[in-house]
Amino acid sequence: MRLNKYSLAIVLPAIFLIGGLPGSGKDLVEKYRPKDSRREYILYLNDIEIGRMESELHGEANFEGVAAYRFNESLELDYSLIGREYLLRIDNKHYVNGNGFYLGDDMKLTMNDQQQDLFLRAFGDSVTGYSASGDLKEEIWLYLGGDFFSADNYMLDQYELLLAARDLRVGDTIVDSVFIPQAMITAPVRIMVEESRWVKYGKLYDSVYVCRFTEPLEQTAYITGKGKLVRLDRKAEGLKAVLQESPLDRMTPVEKSFSLADFIKRFPMYFAYLVFGLIFAAPFLKRFYRKPELYVALVLGGAMFPLLKLTQFPVQRWYTEAFFIPGMESGGSLYFYAVFVALISGIFQETLKLTPIALFCYWRKPTQLLSIGIGVLCGVGFGIYGACSLAGAMKFISWGSFEQVITILFHGVAGAAVGYGINRGLKHLGVIWLSLIIIHTAANYLVVFVQKKLIDAAILELLLTLIYLILILIIYMIIKKARTRIPSKLPKS
Repeated sequence: MRLNKYSLAIVLPAIFLIGGLPGSGKDLVEKYRPKDSRREYILYLNDIEIGRMESELHGEANFEGVAAYRFNESLELDYSLIGREYLLRIDNKHYVNGNGFYLGDDMKLTMNDQQQDLFLRAFGDSVTGYSASGDLKEEIWLYLGGDFFSADNYMLDQYELLLAARDLRVGDTIVDSVFIPQAMITAPVRIMVEESRWVKYGKLYDSVYVCRFTEPLEQTAYITGKGKLVRLDRKAEGLKAVLQESPLDRMTPVEKSFSLADFIKRFPMYFAYLVFGLIFAAPFLKRFYRKPELYVALVLGGAMFPLLKLTQFPVQRWYTEAFFIPGMESGGSLYFYAVFVALISGIFQETLKLTPIALFCYWRKPTQLLSIGIGVLCGVGFGIYGACSLAGAMKFISWGSFEQVITILFHGVAGAAVGYGINRGLKHLGVIWLSLIIIHTAANYLVVFVQKKLIDAAILELLLTLIYLILILIIYMIIKKARTRIPSKLPKS
């Protein structure tokens, strides 16, 4: 089966069918906060720690008959260290809709020894609910007049959502209004996006937008391009809130429980990835599709992906702590240090894919064309496992699934190239392996330009797709040309 205009006519639509169209995908909340994600902020007053605020996205919920997202919020403030007898604790279930607009709160407050319950529900243009303290209960009815984001005092996750909803650009001025639940009032908001720069929070650095509020309070928020609020300063009060995050937390994917229900829900995406991988691999398999080695290679390729946790990830963590963070603290360039993060990924992933292909080829000594088939299916298996491991974090029709499709594409092409080179001798294999590492590193490195807002993420995906398609054609033409002159068995040396 040759890679001609007819097989390309199958492959290309499959990419876009699975990948979807721009603009489709997740609600705002899902885009910037994965389910079960946590934020923990330490609050300082004049550099003295006075408390902490924690937020966890519980996920989708039903609030008074309305589909919602629930945030579990916890706030503790203790002013005794600065000579004031004031203790505050708040435990809150905070509800918003998919666009981030306020739906309600179920809040318990303890101020010194006094306890209060506050329940609020937004419905239409109004907010209803009650405030209860001891035997006293007061009914609440407020007129809002529209959809509002909330920005309750000290609730950093609400400020984060307010900013994450905007397409921030340096020089922009944001004018809006917010609802403040504890005060039960609306207030004007005016924010100026002053600059984009690196900022330190705890022991980490990140690229952020500097957003200066002039209303409702004078304060400066520092938020990343991905919508993570890492710091908030109120200089007039001497107040500072700092996100607590370690390098290990930032580089380690969140481990989540996996149930049969999760598998059933994600199965259509799993199946789509598998079908795409096999359609892509078909032109390289030629007449060997009945060989069991090919499907064992598919499984072994997938089995290599989990080994990244034992190889690539620890090395990247070590590099981040030993070089990246100290380098950034001393004024180094992100563009320089990011090269090595991308290079580590390239080296380990291309080596892991090479390992089962090499074992197969030197153990079974297949023909040249069969070794190419083994290679492509090993690469496809590696890519499919990686795509499926992220299936719960994205919707079927989204740019995220499109990114995984083109990643499968790259890994399959890389496997085909290795399968070809390994049968041509160590010199050919070495050149191909190093070339794939360079291409892999360059593709990963381009993400830096997305983070710096120099190119759009969608443009990056389309650019990588074009590069990979060109790579497919080049490799296939090399293989096609070599079919007439390559030896049928591995060299003995």
